[in-house]
Amino acid sequence: MADGGAPPPLTEPSSGERARQHELIAVSAAFCAMSTIALAARMYSRHFIVCSVGVDDWFMISGWLFAIGYLIMIALGVTYGMGLHGTAIAFNNMIDILKDTLAIEVIYYFAIYAIKMSILFQYLRFAVTRKFRILCVYTMAILSIFIVICFIVTMAQCIPLKEMWDLLEAVEGKCINTTAFFYNPVSHRDFPGTSGFNIVTDIWIIGLPIRTLSSIQRPNREKLALFVVFGMGVFSCVASIVRLHTIYQYTLSSDPFYDSVQVNLWSMIEINIAIACASIPSLKPLVSKAARVRTRQARSGPSTYDYSKDATDFSSSAESGTVPGSPGSTQQSPWATAVSSPTNVFSMDHVVASMPPPPPPPQPSPSPPPHAITRYDSASDSTSTERGLPIQGSAPPPPPPPPSIGAPPPQRFHRYPPDQARGYQGGAGAFYQRHAGGPENYGHQVV
Repeated sequence: MADGGAPPPLTEPSSGERARQHELIAVSAAFCAMSTIALAARMYSRHFIVCSVGVDDWFMISGWLFAIGYLIMIALGVTYGMGLHGTAIAFNNMIDILKDTLAIEVIYYFAIYAIKMSILFQYLRFAVTRKFRILCVYTMAILSIFIVICFIVTMAQCIPLKEMWDLLEAVEGKCINTTAFFYNPVSHRDFPGTSGFNIVTDIWIIGLPIRTLSSIQRPNREKLALFVVFGMGVFSCVASIVRLHTIYQYTLSSDPFYDSVQVNLWSMIEINIAIACASIPSLKPLVSKAARVRTRQARSGPSTYDYSKDATDFSSSAESGTVPGSPGSTQQSPWATAVSSPTNVFSMDHVVASMPPPPPPPQPSPSPPPHAITRYDSASDSTSTERGLPIQGSAPPPPPPPPSIGAPPPQRFHRYPPDQARGYQGGAGAFYQRHAGGPENYGHQVV
């Protein structure tokens, strides 16, 4: 402070400093617009085409919301003077920038966490082996523990917390070594730093599905496309490595207000590239006709018709003597049920109209006529015919036994009396003698 307790006069920001601020907002907004378009296309594909919005999509939406919140914090920090030299920023604006930086740190950690969890849940969609699923679940658990640690350490990096923006050192407190926590210089090899841990997990998540993708039974061209799509996360990993270097410059800078532009710029690039790259695999139904056809077939699903009901109806109709769907039957045919069902998405009225009328119901079989019993009186050499009632429930007469080998084939017995048999000589007695046991083998009774 100048003599007399008055604050030093503020310098006028240069055009280069203003250009850095504009660059920060423009690039951040452009990358946010890119991730917004990618996420919107992803949700359209999942909701309207695939009809399968899952946990991975909700995590990605939350990551996008954190990215939008990050953009708002950057715009707010620029209004306070973020990107300008400290000599051009008022004292109260410096405090506001430091508070804004605390919010940005928390938002960044949760944005990266949500994006990585979305990618891992997306891996579980095509996880075919138990080992791959276990690796994904363990990675989720590690990331969940890591986000809890980062949140606690970030909110407790200074005790009390207002020591973080106490530029006049009026509050007694202490703060952790933020350089060791965020970066990990050579003097702090015992702790990898949050940025180094994020890079390691980025590489791990990118390489996690390589073995599963290589085992997919698809043409080499499609396999190569899958590797390219899932490998686009390398761009986000590269942005994270560049951000790591900017963090080192920021934590050791003598003018952190001016050097905060690069770290926030690359943080926004990393987050939005990760959102866009993680959404690209979900866009295949939008650009591939074959994928849309397969998706529509999958949406229709297997037939929901209960074929076991057909067997039940058939067995019950067999017992009752009626045909399902016929007049007089209380059961409706499966064809009529399928046509009249409101769940049938295709109109079958024209098919039903062109069908022939159903067959008439089966009529009960008529009773067999009475048996004709022919009696032969050998004394008078005459015959008489009587008709008797059929015996209910009796089995039909057995068929005649097959002729023995060498015997002449049996001749059919005529229905008129033996004494009037044409083609035979000697009357009924001679006819009977020629065919031993003839009449009784043909259902006649000789008296």
